[in-house]
Amino acid sequence: MQVEYASRKAEKTFNKYLNGTEFSSKIERRILELEAAQDLSQIDAIKSLQLHKLSGKRKGQMSIACKGSWKIVFIAKVDFTQYSEVTEIELLDFVDYH
Repeated sequence: MQVEYASRKAEKTFNKYLNGTEFSSKIERRILELEAAQDLSQIDAIKSLQLHKLSGKRKGQMSIACKGSWKIVFIAKVDFTQYSEVTEIELLDFVDYH
């Protein structure tokens, strides 16, 4: 899949956690998994990633598990009805929203 940052702010957030934090290796691994997948259906098939659509103020966004309750939050670059239609995403945030 094509993986991009949704904004300069999102890129700064990820870079902050990618540089020598306890989350670095997990974030790198998750981004590599996203890039290696042809589409989101392949990510959905990996149950440990816990791909799910968000609701409330994060409606329209999705997340995958990273470490503990920390999640990588992203959006699809296209409207879709099935995960197999999503081949491009934009990373929004790395957050513990629980």
